[in-house]
Amino acid sequence: PRTNAWTAMRPTATPAPGDLVMQNGGAHVGIYVGNGMMISALNPSQGTLLHSVASTGSSAFFTLAP
Repeated sequence: PRTNAWTAMRPTATPAPGDLVMQNGGAHVGIYVGNGMMISALNPSQGTLLHSVASTGSSAFFTLAP
């Protein structure tokens, strides 16, 4: 059966590599890789980048619920 993917996630204040990073109210989502860094596709011209979590706005971290 289909489920809402976000129901499997819970907010976390201590992200671990592989956790999702939601930025700018959910307009942008990336993957946390550790040490304050994330990977994401910012736009088609830049492609997929490794960049600081702090570089693209406010962030909320989510991890899989146990």
